[in-house]
Amino acid sequence: MNNLSAPTKVSIVTAACLVGLVVALRDLVRVPAEVIARDIVPFMIVYWAIALYPGRTPAAGWTGLNRPLYRGALIILMPFAIVLVYALRQP
Repeated sequence: MNNLSAPTKVSIVTAACLVGLVVALRDLVRVPAEVIARDIVPFMIVYWAIALYPGRTPAAGWTGLNRPLYRGALIILMPFAIVLVYALRQP
């Protein structure tokens, strides 16, 4: 895994988070498959925007939410927030 580029690592983590999100929504919260299929596209777009947006490089200086730690934490915490919203919406 050390020989992979940073964007490749981010893509792998993002894909794992999306798969985990679908599994959690389907098995833990019992969201119907039709709803997951309808809602996964916006989630994928948001993940793509956060994970793959190039941002600034370390040479240009990290600023604000562009720090790799913040972006990584956001990528990992987003599925938990989405599952929480679906869980609270369930009757």
